[in-house]
Amino acid sequence: MRSMFKTVLVVLVAVLAVSALVSASASAATCTTKPCFTGPYPNTFITTSGAFTRETSGGTRVKCSGPGSTEGAEITAEKYLKVKALVFKGCETGGFKCNTAGAKQGEIKTNELEGILGYVSKATKTVGVDLKPKGGGNVAKFECTAFITVIIRGSIIGAITPINIETTKYRLVFNEAKGKQQLQNLEGQAKDTLESSTNGGSFEGEGWELSEELTLAKTVKIEA
Repeated sequence: MRSMFKTVLVVLVAVLAVSALVSASASAATCTTKPCFTGPYPNTFITTSGAFTRETSGGTRVKCSGPGSTEGAEITAEKYLKVKALVFKGCETGGFKCNTAGAKQGEIKTNELEGILGYVSKATKTVGVDLKPKGGGNVAKFECTAFITVIIRGSIIGAITPINIETTKYRLVFNEAKGKQQLQNLEGQAKDTLESSTNGGSFEGEGWELSEELTLAKTVKIEA
């Protein structure tokens, strides 16, 4: 009887050990193609940001004192995320308040955006997010008084960190100089940048200076 009890105990311990290994393997699940967000999906998130500046190649600027935020944001799959709107507050140019139609004074909102994760440099494991309007169309449209109307189109790439660390906190940074975005394309991909038109005029290059902190509902890792 005692021998049988020991046998059953050994089998039970073995089963529990295998279960633990399977569970650990599942929790450390990797993606099919790097760079990527580990699951589970969807994974909602919020963002917070401070000051935001948009500048055209012609030198026109709109500055938003902040704070900035997002609406309806989530990671939807290994390489994809979506944002219903990026929201910037305290926006003005030349002393005039700017706002998207229907938004509060000084508040600019983007249209719904989709993002894809990709390498900025695979060699250095630098990863970026390329944001563009869902289904095409404009990134944003806003007015600064009744005399200035701005349309922004195209897409924008920011660098995201940290990489290869499980966390709920990430930082997405966009840098520009004189209306030219620092990151012009993801590695191996075509140029993907913003441009804008004021009062129906010709489109010109546009850059964004912005740092956003992402707080996710569930812990993930960006594998690269």
